[in-house]
Amino acid sequence: ADGTRYMLLCMQDGVYLISRSFEVRRLQLRFPMWGVSKDKKPSFKFVPQVATLLDGEMVVDADPATGEKRRRFYAYDLMSMGGKKVTDLPFKQRYAYIEDFVLGPRRLEQQAMAREGAKYPYHMYNYEGECFKVRRKSFYPLHAAQSVLSTLIPKLLHESDGLIFQDWEDRYEPLTCETLLKWKYSHLNSVDFKLHVQPRPSASKEYDCTLLVNRQGRPFPMEDEKVAFPNRIDPADYHQKIVECSYNPEAKTWVFLRERVDKDTPNDFNVFKKVVRSIEDDIGEEEIVKLSKEATDKPLYDRDRNRKCNI
Repeated sequence: ADGTRYMLLCMQDGVYLISRSFEVRRLQLRFPMWGVSKDKKPSFKFVPQVATLLDGEMVVDADPATGEKRRRFYAYDLMSMGGKKVTDLPFKQRYAYIEDFVLGPRRLEQQAMAREGAKYPYHMYNYEGECFKVRRKSFYPLHAAQSVLSTLIPKLLHESDGLIFQDWEDRYEPLTCETLLKWKYSHLNSVDFKLHVQPRPSASKEYDCTLLVNRQGRPFPMEDEKVAFPNRIDPADYHQKIVECSYNPEAKTWVFLRERVDKDTPNDFNVFKKVVRSIEDDIGEEEIVKLSKEATDKPLYDRDRNRKCNI
């Protein structure tokens, strides 16, 4: 998904949405505490979750029939559960906990509300009135890469910019995870720059634009890089703001895509270099499918090869 990254913190006094720039907003959402039923299955308690921290992204789903748009938060990782740190657990376990101990209890409580009506202690709470829906992001085994690209992505209700290859056994890594691979469609490889705009002397509506990245914690101007703006977009409107740009290899220039309102710092210089290298490698859809198939033939993927996935 091509969404905006947020963290979701569930506390007893409310749920908080935390942006990459650490802007915090309190939300009307309910996450009941997980528990264990008499038959040892995941259940829920009446009290809310405390110190449960989810990592994920916000997208806007558009109904193809009605055009109605609805925000959804897709959780793809879990860092804390009931105040207990889980970052050292393998990803496969953290991913399972999102469903079993965070989203599962929400669904069970909604079923209890529908079944018991006014007898249920919290029957007055309206889940449908929440500001967005919460789901777990779907992950698939490596051998499903072709099906994800050809069948799943075209059916998505929101934009997708490519694939993420996540190690099933990895612990949670803050900042840059070197073992995670993100492949993007070539035209969507992008960098988040800080834009500096300076009017040209004696020129109307003409500007000198400088793109900056972070290098050793300081703004670093990319003097040799050029940027172009589509018609009707005034560069001056984005002075000192973070802008996402893709690269046009024919014109040898970066092209403005959008403002990153969720960020207050540009990408690091090393990230810039990796994106440029990815653009130069120009690995297309057919090649990424081919490489995925070759990888699944290795003994490392013997267990995953027979895993079924419904796409």
